[in-house]
Order: sequence, then structure tokens, then C-alpha cells
Amino acid sequence: MSSTSSVAVKVPPASQGGQATPVTRRILNLLAMPILAVFTAFVIGGVLIWITSGNFNTVIQAYSGLLRGALFKERGLTETLVATTPYILLSLGVAVGFKSGLFNIGVEGQFYVGAIGAAWMGQAIHGLPAIVHLPLTLLIGALGGAVWAAIPGYLKARTGAHEVITTIMMNYIAFRLTEYVVAGPLRDRASSAPQTPRVDASERVRMEKISDKFSTVRLRFGFMESPNVPKALVIARKLGWQFDIMATSFFVSRRSLKPSAQSGMPAWQDHLFIALSRSANDATDYFQIPTGRVVEVGTQVTI
Repeated sequence: MSSTSSVAVKVPPASQGGQATPVTRRILNLLAMPILAVFTAFVIGGVLIWITSGNFNTVIQAYSGLLRGALFKERGLTETLVATTPYILLSLGVAVGFKSGLFNIGVEGQFYVGAIGAAWMGQAIHGLPAIVHLPLTLLIGALGGAVWAAIPGYLKARTGAHEVITTIMMNYIAFRLTEYVVAGPLRDRASSAPQTPRVDASERVRMEKISDKFSTVRLRFGFMESPNVPKALVIARKLGWQFDIMATSFFVSRRSLKPSAQSGMPAWQDHLFIALSRSANDATDYFQIPTGRVVEVGTQVTI
């Protein structure tokens, strides 16, 4: 008597040339929606501009001006980052809520309350090292936003109130609360405009003596603040650094980029880096250094 056995072997189909891998498809699926949203916004905006102006050239001028101002104008890219960074952080807050099934429409109000907490912490405590003061300020800001977000969360858990309605209402309360705090309890009394006090001047300047003739001075400026080196050096004098600011010379290092046919990068990347470097603000103007006392040391970099 004989017995037979069979073994089933599943052979995966051969991959076809040009077919996207699962990882590539996943990346394309993630990018498709944002790209489609931006493209649709540009198309609808272009149609509206064309209808209202009656001239298609106006659409081209509007969008070219938008790109030049956002990326290639002097300090355009830095100002774009200043304006977009809060929205990027707020969008992350919305995305976390969506993942958990909640529609957190109140991220803007939470951002305002967090900013109040960070502004208070930045100027309320003095003498802390930056490695402690900065994380503590960020922690207080995050805590303020979390407390404000907890109110709609409590209302939903306790009474079933929908978070869309409550978070939108909390936004306007946060706006008015910020106006009151900035114009009242936290107002900078030395400023004519309603604003919170700046971080203490001594926290912006750090001096380290290397020898009898050399010292290292570290100056810190805010993300949305225009650097002013001469004013910061005046603060350094008040902190004990002895020098004649009217006889001070400033050495500025400058690098100019030059494209190379053998750089190893695509030509469009070379030209993009060069265009961005040319759109950057002049260092003398950016740091508000007197032009008559500047010594420039230049180098040329081939990319």
C-alpha cells in the first residue's frame, strides 16, 4: 500500500517594472492631499483674480510677486518662517486631536494662552542660566495651552458638550483675555505700545574672559526680533566689560557662492542655493552695525 503527500508552495508574483513599492505608494498617498489642496487653492485664487481684474497677466504678476516676496526677497524666507511656524505647531495640535477622534478647533486660543504663560515666565524670573530658563519658559507655555484645552475636554466628559462649539467659543475668550493681559497686568510700562516686557537685558548677554586682552561675548536675540549689536554691547558695558564703543571695529565674515559643473548636485540645486544666499539680508544691515566701522573678510565657496 502506498501513500502520497502534497505540499502547496505559494510563489509571489514577479514584480513588474515601474510598479511602485508599498513604501512609495504610502508616501505618495500622504503627499497627494496637501499637494492637491495647494494646487486647488492656486487655481481657484487665479480664477478669482482673473475674473475681478479681467486680465490673465494679473494672475501671473500676483503669483510671481507672492513667490518673490515669500522666498527670494531680502529677508523674505526668514519672515515667511516667522509667520508659518506658529501655524505649523497649531496644525500638529489639530492633527493629534483628529487622531483621537476629537475636533480641536480651539488651538489658536490655546496658543494665545500659552504665549501669555511663556511671556510671563520669560520676564518674571531673573538670574537663571539659559539652559534652565528656556526649557522652563517653554514648559509654562505648554502648560498654559494644556490648561485651556482641558476646559472643553472637561465639559465634553462631564456634560457631553460638543468640542467644536466649546473650543470655538474658548478661542474668542482667549483673544479678549490676551488683550486684557497685554494692555494691563503684563504691559511693559516703559513702552508706549501695548506689549509684554522683554526678557531682562542681562539674560541676553553672556561674557566669558579668555585672557587679559580677549573675551567671548554671546548675544541672544528673539526669533521675531531685529538684532542690534551696538545696543547689546552697551548692555555689556553696563555689566562690566570695559571698552570704548565709539572706537570699536566690527569684523564681518562674508561668503559668496559660485556654481561648479563638478559639484555632484543637480544644477537646479546649485542655482537655488545661490538665489537664496543672494536674497539674504546684508549682515551689516541685519545686525545694525555702523557701516563706517566694518571690516569684511570674504571667502568664495564653490558648490
